[in-house]
Amino acid sequence: IDAILIAGLPWEIFPKDIKRLILEKVKSGVGLVWIGQDRAAPEIGRVGEAKRIAKQIPSAVTPEFADVPFSLLGAEPFFAFKTDGVVHAAADGNAWLVEQALGKGKVFHLAYEAIFGNLNNETGITPNLRDYYPDRVAPVEYYYSLIAKCLVKAAKVELPVSFAKADVNGERAALTVVSAAACEATAECVVRTRFGEPIAKGRKTLSLRAGENAVELPLAALRPYAGALACEVVLRDGAGRVLNWGAWAFEKRPSATLAEFSAGKSAPGRTGWREGDTVPFAATVKGETAGRNVRFRVADSYGRLLQERTMPASAKVEDKFVIANELPARMYEVTASLMEGDREIDRLRAEVRVRPDPAKW
Repeated sequence: IDAILIAGLPWEIFPKDIKRLILEKVKSGVGLVWIGQDRAAPEIGRVGEAKRIAKQIPSAVTPEFADVPFSLLGAEPFFAFKTDGVVHAAADGNAWLVEQALGKGKVFHLAYEAIFGNLNNETGITPNLRDYYPDRVAPVEYYYSLIAKCLVKAAKVELPVSFAKADVNGERAALTVVSAAACEATAECVVRTRFGEPIAKGRKTLSLRAGENAVELPLAALRPYAGALACEVVLRDGAGRVLNWGAWAFEKRPSATLAEFSAGKSAPGRTGWREGDTVPFAATVKGETAGRNVRFRVADSYGRLLQERTMPASAKVEDKFVIANELPARMYEVTASLMEGDREIDRLRAEVRVRPDPAKW
């Protein structure tokens, strides 16, 4: 065993023999990553009771985790606790990611809450992320990446290359890559919107020397898109094996954005909109509207595009659509896209609860 991952479970629920086995393994050199521990566990480095903090966005404190886009993880509940370990990331002045030694082993505490279920009786390795956000997708992959990096470090695996520094902006990604030995490598770069969709891709062949290497990936041709963007970089060797990976958040904002969008906020006196109902929607545009359009799309919960229309952008754009629920869809998704020609530069969306016609279903 190289490392142990425990998520969302309090220390006291483990039987004594399992506790002893875990402690023996870690003290002998096996790594441990503990997620969402909400109670004191002095045996593994927790001091005092943990306090639940509502929602805060963490940020990196040390360079060891500077290749994790903490700002993209979102604000989620976490447990603040006292520690004498190394704080790698913090939120609102509280430890969020901590490294501690236990015998020969390394322990990494990830403080976010990982409890699920209507009765809070289920656990997971990510926070209880929502299925749907109006302005982004759930950052599941970035949580997985963070956990993987913690496991690698807990297992004391030395990756062949590391990222010492990164300066990522709308023009370039300037990375300082430290290589343990001279090697040939390929850098794969993808820039994604806050909806997880790629808007730029590139590859670059690198001849790395032992020590520090300046690597620059051009982003000047990247067109603006509203909100946080993610620059994801994977370094591979000649056989395609991953040497290391990282992601960094940055912005390249357009001169116009969608400030607000709403659709069918409340059904008139019912639990949902029904067949034949007319649903209003409205988008507020901030910035330069000349030459831009707002595209509205309506899709059902089966992913079928039901309606689409494009209107000239102005400070406020309003319209409506009629429910035609031929299949028994539970939800409609209404999307507003701010368009510059045929290119999207911003997006907001809303869910509308619908009900099928009882005469048909």
